[in-house]
Amino acid sequence: MKDYSKLVPVFESDFYRLITFIRDANGILSPESFALVFESDVSPFGNATNVALERIYNASEDKAVQMYLSCLKITLAATDVSDSVERAVDWVKNEPIAHLDCKTGLALAAEGRTSEVLHYISSLYAGFCG
Repeated sequence: MKDYSKLVPVFESDFYRLITFIRDANGILSPESFALVFESDVSPFGNATNVALERIYNASEDKAVQMYLSCLKITLAATDVSDSVERAVDWVKNEPIAHLDCKTGLALAAEGRTSEVLHYISSLYAGFCG
């Protein structure tokens, strides 16, 4: 059963608002808020709880932290194409990418295939622009 004590706001095209939502007052990444947005279980992210966003950008090889960062990178790129955080999140978690083994962006991020997803998104963007 879903916990509705914290409702997910509408982000529209404001990716910064998404980042603000998924961290607490101390700037700590909240796996629970992340899970609310992506409607997913946080267990694949291991113990990346209580991680300051500043540390994520400097985080080394911590796989769980890198998964959060990868999901956010993919979501940001998808937001640039769709101009909507909500559409981007929906695409990242639900739309299989035929060219990438029919897996979702979220699944591919979990496999460490973020660069492939970002390349795919940039090709979509290039198609829209050119």
